Amino acid sequence: MTEAVPTSVRAPGDENLPRVRSLIVGSRMMLAANTTLQLTFLFAYLYLRANNFGGMWRPGVGTPAPGITLMILLVPVVTTLVLGAAVGVAGRGDRRALTRILGPALLLGAATIAVRVYQLYHTGYDLAAGTYVDIAVIWLAVILAEFVLGALWMVSIYNSHVRQTVVASHSHVRALFEYWLYATVVAVVVSGLIQFVT
Repeated sequence: MTEAVPTSVRAPGDENLPRVRSLIVGSRMMLAANTTLQLTFLFAYLYLRANNFGGMWRPGVGTPAPGITLMILLVPVVTTLVLGAAVGVAGRGDRRALTRILGPALLLGAATIAVRVYQLYHTGYDLAAGTYVDIAVIWLAVILAEFVLGALWMVSIYNSHVRQTVVASHSHVRALFEYWLYATVVAVVVSGLIQFVT
């Protein structure tokens, strides 16, 4: 009697593979949709700059101090680097090390939000100051909202990992890292655009 040859072989641990793929694909689809939003803001920014309706483009808005600008740019980048290290730790499956690295990442995420709020409200931007400032403030507010969503995602991963309700998997941390990296790149590009393309 011959034994039936299996048509598909599943390795141990493959039962979560569809969920992992769904998380990564869903995260990337959200980032693709976000790209459309960012391109809309880019078009509006360049369109208003090119037309300069009523001479209202950049009517003398001050720029933040160099130290503040450096913090606005570096804090999200450092957070991204820490999350990148967390991806490597999650891939190795070291639970304690992941807890130790997600804690500082969470604090850096909060610092990112703090410097972004400071940028939005304390660096001379005012919605009554012209079209340059209008589009810049709205764009910076959208980026701030994206960092807030990323920080909330980070909190949910950290809390569920620490409380052991759900162990933070490699795919969870990787999806968060990809999201935060995307938001950081957009924030740096937009900050450069607002500072230098005037």
